Amino acid sequence: MQINRDYGYLRAYEELQEDASLRRYLRDNSSQWVRSRLISWRQSFLANGACPPDVGLVEIQFAASPEALELVRIELQRQRELMAQRLQLCQNRRQCLPPGIERGWQAWGPCDYLPRNLNPWAEMVSSVVRQVAAATPPAAL
Repeated sequence: MQINRDYGYLRAYEELQEDASLRRYLRDNSSQWVRSRLISWRQSFLANGACPPDVGLVEIQFAASPEALELVRIELQRQRELMAQRLQLCQNRRQCLPPGIERGWQAWGPCDYLPRNLNPWAEMVSSVVRQVAAATPPAAL
C-alpha cells in the first residue's frame, strides 16, 4: 500500500509539470523507482525466510537468505540514488518527493511476517548459509 501511495504522489507531481522534457525525465525516474521498490519488497520476504505473496500457499519452510538481503540492500541504495536524482531534477524542491520517503530505504517495507532483523541494514546470521555484516543505511536526502 505504501509503495502505491508514494508512486501516486510521484506521478501526480510529474503531471503538474509544464516542461514536457522535465515531465518525461520524472516519469522515467518514478518508473525505475517503483520497479526497484517492488524488487526489494519481494526480496525482503526471502531475506527473512518468509514465503513471497505471489508464490501462494506452500508446504515448505523457507530459510532466511543472506543473498536476498544483499539484493535488498542494493535495491534500497538504488532507490535512494533515484530520489536524489529526482530532487536534483526538481532543483531541490522537496515537494517533488513524498513525505517520509527515506523510510523506504532505511527500514523494512510493510510485511505480514516477523522480520529476522530490526532493519535491512542490521547484521544477519544464518545457520544455514552464512553471515551478512551490518551496514550503514543510505542517508536521508
